[in-house]
Amino acid sequence: MEDLNNENKISEIMHIISNLERMRIIEFLSTGQANVNKISEELNIIEPKVSYDLSLLSKYKIVGTQSIGREHVYFLYSEQLEPLLIWINNIFNKNKIIKIKDNKNSLNNARSCYDHLAGVQGVLLLEKMLEYQWLEIKDKEKPEYSLTEIGKYELNKKNIKIPIEFKSKRIFAYGCMDWTVKKYHLGGSLGVVIFNYLIKNEYIQKIEDSRRIIILNDIKKFFN
Repeated sequence: MEDLNNENKISEIMHIISNLERMRIIEFLSTGQANVNKISEELNIIEPKVSYDLSLLSKYKIVGTQSIGREHVYFLYSEQLEPLLIWINNIFNKNKIIKIKDNKNSLNNARSCYDHLAGVQGVLLLEKMLEYQWLEIKDKEKPEYSLTEIGKYELNKKNIKIPIEFKSKRIFAYGCMDWTVKKYHLGGSLGVVIFNYLIKNEYIQKIEDSRRIIILNDIKKFFN
C-alpha cells in the first residue's frame, strides 16, 4: 500500500508541474524569489491564478515562502529541483541548455538572481559584509539589513553610489534565500549597485543569455 501511495504522489506531482503556467512560474522563480504581483506582471498571468498555482506548488514542496517586511515572497526549494529546472529551461530556451556541475563556473557557485549576485559567491559576499560590520541586522526575525557607518565609509571609498534607504519602493538590503546554498545572499537595491560594481571592476563576468556568472577575481578582495 505504501508503494501505491508513493506512486500516486509521484503521479500527482507530475500532474502539478506539467501545467504550462506552473512550469513558467517554476522557471521564473529559478532566477530568484518574487511576490505574487511580480510573477503576475512578468508572466502576464492574473494574480488569483498565480496564487492558486503557488499554493499547489507549495503543497508539494516545490516552492516555499518567506516574509520580507510586509511582503510575502516565493522561492524554489533546494538543489533537488536541479534536473527539473534543466528540463524546463530546455523547453522554454531551446539550444540554451544549463548544465549544472559542482565547479567554480557552476550555477551553484555564482549566478545572477534578478540583478544581484547569488550562489556560493553571493552568500560569501553577504557573510563578509556582516563579518566586517558593513551591514547590521535590522530585525532578528526578518532578513533585512542596514548599512553601518563603516559600510558607508568603505562603499564611498570605492565610489559606489549608495541607494537612499526608504526613498524607493524596493527594499534597501535583505537576505534573499539561495535555493542551492540554503543560506541568504544580498538582495535589494544595495545588492544591485554592488553587483554592478563587481561587473564593472571585473570581479565577475555575466554570460550572455544565461544566469551563469564567471568569477574573474576573488570576491574577498572586494573588502581590501
